[in-house]
Amino acid sequence: MKDSLKFALFAFLILVLLVGLGVGETEAQSPIDITPKELVILGITETQPFQHPFTVWAVNENITELIFSPGNLMEITRGKSFIAGTNVQVNPAVTRINKGLSQDFVVTVQNIPESGQYDGSITVSYKDQPVDAQDTLPISVRAAKFNVTPPQILLKFDKSFLGFGGTKSRTLALNEFSGQAPQEMIATLAKSTSVRLDPLIHGEDKSEVISKDKILKSVVIDNTSGGQGLTIKATFANPQVAAGTYSGTLTVLSTDLGRLTSVPVEVQVRYPWWLALLLIFAGILVSLMVSWWNTTGKKKNAIHGDVLKLREKLSSSDIIRTCREEIEDMLNKVHELLDDDKWDDAQNKTKDAKTSLETCVDKKKGLRKKAEEVGGMIDLENDVRGKVMKLVNNNTGADVLNVYLPSLEGDLKTLKKEIDDEHYDSGDDDTLKEKITDLEKKLNAFTDPAPDGLLNGLANLEEDLRSFPQAYHDMLERGFIQPIRKDLSDVRRDINIEGLSGKIKSAHTQFEIVDELLNWDRLIDEYQQKGYVMSNAKSELQNCKDYLKSGIYLTEKSVDDIKKAIEKDKLEAKGKLPPSYRQKFEAAFSDPDRQTRSIKMASILSEALGTEDLPGKDKLSLMTLLRDIETSVEISPSEVETAQVPAFEAREVPSPSLLQRLQSHWDSFRLWWTPERKESTINIVLHLIVISILAVLGFSQLYANNPTFGARNVWEEYLALFLWGFGIQTGTATVTGVLKTFRGT
Repeated sequence: MKDSLKFALFAFLILVLLVGLGVGETEAQSPIDITPKELVILGITETQPFQHPFTVWAVNENITELIFSPGNLMEITRGKSFIAGTNVQVNPAVTRINKGLSQDFVVTVQNIPESGQYDGSITVSYKDQPVDAQDTLPISVRAAKFNVTPPQILLKFDKSFLGFGGTKSRTLALNEFSGQAPQEMIATLAKSTSVRLDPLIHGEDKSEVISKDKILKSVVIDNTSGGQGLTIKATFANPQVAAGTYSGTLTVLSTDLGRLTSVPVEVQVRYPWWLALLLIFAGILVSLMVSWWNTTGKKKNAIHGDVLKLREKLSSSDIIRTCREEIEDMLNKVHELLDDDKWDDAQNKTKDAKTSLETCVDKKKGLRKKAEEVGGMIDLENDVRGKVMKLVNNNTGADVLNVYLPSLEGDLKTLKKEIDDEHYDSGDDDTLKEKITDLEKKLNAFTDPAPDGLLNGLANLEEDLRSFPQAYHDMLERGFIQPIRKDLSDVRRDINIEGLSGKIKSAHTQFEIVDELLNWDRLIDEYQQKGYVMSNAKSELQNCKDYLKSGIYLTEKSVDDIKKAIEKDKLEAKGKLPPSYRQKFEAAFSDPDRQTRSIKMASILSEALGTEDLPGKDKLSLMTLLRDIETSVEISPSEVETAQVPAFEAREVPSPSLLQRLQSHWDSFRLWWTPERKESTINIVLHLIVISILAVLGFSQLYANNPTFGARNVWEEYLALFLWGFGIQTGTATVTGVLKTFRGT
């Protein structure tokens, strides 16, 4: 006990020597000691708890009623987030520590909102605590939250019969995007991070497992995110295992921070693609050989086959009734000729029937197109009716809605019914074309672009109207828009449409003139701010406004009058010149050349300003006039000069000898390109196209869309590919025949 007192006295003397004798009151010594003095907790959110141990010693006396009161931990970078004190817990709940003993505690921090450094303190209180004792425990939570891209690793391998396989590389980006995570936490990630790949287990046969050594070839971890994360590049080798889906997990670990994240890994293994494609084409080849063998019959059977195909094509072809009856008679005639053993006549009649069918199909296509065209016009008329209804303010009694448009709709529906009832032989019928052209013209009067089309022309006028100031807006709406709407409502005949179209075009011209008036109005205000008295210009501008209010159309002369008035108001500033310069200035103004006139007037003004002692107000007016002349603000607020580039047409005239040679080659080709060769070539090309398309479809459906081809039963799935190829020939002839009917369209 005496030794303890001596030690305490010695410590007190040293403290007095260090601090000084005149400091004043000393801070009370706390009866507890906490180690460490500050808690720094590092961790990754959502992967591990944030905990830190500390020890409390009862130094001088027994500690009772011990309480830890955590405060809020504030994020120090931006200060916009914090961890509430209720999320900071101290365990165990021990309230008494006997003198000379210690107690271990653990701080647990929960519900960390985002990355960052959160600083605060835990206040320690107990019974008989000295008033000045600073019993607080600073705490700093430094958290980082990483996200990984992509969220899953998907690997697809083809099993090789020879045991060879390539590799696939995948890159994981592990980033902390907020920029608030403490840099000391992520600066050494590349050096302290490793990757662990769990065994990949087959989805159905759990005994089939891919170990890490069998698939994971190499891992390169690099810090390429500017101090905000990692880039992990993993190279995977073809495991050469049974077909199927294998699943596992890739875990990213840090020796300092623990588990950073984990990514699911899925490996899909299937048998090679080349064998699947080979079996499809093997099936096609076998099918073609069988088909060729079956078609080696007598000529009569061949003609019967052609007739049968024509009947099938005839039954599936969309042709008019008279054509169908004509072709049926021709095919019946073929049977009669075959019964009489007239092979050549039967073959020729079959060709005639085939040609007639193709012609009839083309004619029906033309009629169908015309029907679709008229149907579209009917839809367009309905759309026009709805737009017109809005333009006439839903006036259901308007003539255009009750007379003109219903008449147009009736004509369209009548023509559509005539086409559907096959009143016309083909789409090239002159009467049909004339009717469609006439109805199109009537519809186009509404739908053409502005200003020719009524709807678009009026819509553009109303859109332009919204851009004018309110004063002009009201004048233009009363003078132009409202009369046009009234005329549109009263349309009963085509002649009304023509008159209304002219009105809309005139209104567009008036809007352009008013837009130019606005520019001159602004220019007059600018000149007034410069000190000019623009009385003449304002008077001319007011005259134009009065015309608009009265519904009188403006002309370009009205704009020219404003230009002249502005010029006159500007030049009235010459009255500020001394008499000796005024006559010279008027003479210079009479010069017909604009550039020469401006140079002379500027020279006279400069001389007057430099030699005469003028009043301040007059001098300011003359200086403004000089500046305007020098900057050419004389006639127009904006001048646009357009340069016309002369167009020329380059012609390359081939030499006559070359034309003669080309013509000779073309004539030779036409003699060689007989209908038989043409038919044979088209047949071969269409067969190749159809076979290729069906082969690709089979490969896509049976192999490409099956990422684990061969996992169920490899022989059964390969047999399905072969049978698909074998069955292609069955449908190829029919599909080719249908496609041949479209070759002229």
